[in-house]
Amino acid sequence: MKHFLLLITFLSATFAAHSNEVEKTLAEKYFTLDKVEVIEIHDEVESKDFSYNKDNSEASVETTEANPDDKEDGIVELIGNGIDGMLLYGKKIWNIITSGKPTGTQQHIVPLSVIPNIDGQTGTLYEMENWELPKSRKFKVNYKNLLGVSVVSFTYSVNYQAGGSYNGKGKWLTGINVSASEVSVMWGFGFDATSSLVGVTNMGTKENPIAAATLKVSWELSSVLQNVKGSESFHITGDNRLIPVTE
Repeated sequence: MKHFLLLITFLSATFAAHSNEVEKTLAEKYFTLDKVEVIEIHDEVESKDFSYNKDNSEASVETTEANPDDKEDGIVELIGNGIDGMLLYGKKIWNIITSGKPTGTQQHIVPLSVIPNIDGQTGTLYEMENWELPKSRKFKVNYKNLLGVSVVSFTYSVNYQAGGSYNGKGKWLTGINVSASEVSVMWGFGFDATSSLVGVTNMGTKENPIAAATLKVSWELSSVLQNVKGSESFHITGDNRLIPVTE
């Protein structure tokens, strides 16, 4: 009887130790990211897989830091003078997801515009014509852990309107912004995302400018075991193109 009790005690201790190891292994797999999938959502879905720690941004692109002097209702930055110059109006950096939830202030952010700099007047926008219909492209980001479970996923839309001209010249941009939706964050994970303007350029000539803006969507995911960052960049042009920036 004594030997039997010792055997039961031994088996119980072994089972408990094994159970603890199993729980520890499952916890590590739960909190360890395996891969991220980026999918553009349209009629013909295309996707691309990356290892979780891959830097998806162009190496030469740097995120624009927020200017403390920028006002919540938009900023104005002059680039050059006259019809061959550009006026940048709007917010250059904004949060789209905070603590795992879409930022409520997204609807109050003034979208970016890249328009002719005529004496630094934002009113030029209302004197422009021949705008094309607004366009939006949607992308979904999905992180899975070592258990194959989707732990963080979100969808973001890149919106803009292109083609506006001033006195029959140029192709300009307005309504540029990024919004987030369908955010899902599992217990134990933190998630934040921002959108920022990297820069503006003229892809045309001085006499007939084609405005272009480069946007960067950046995010950070954290757990008790990892802190992972990711990003995607896009080049938006006045002749109505949105081009993902690839390595």
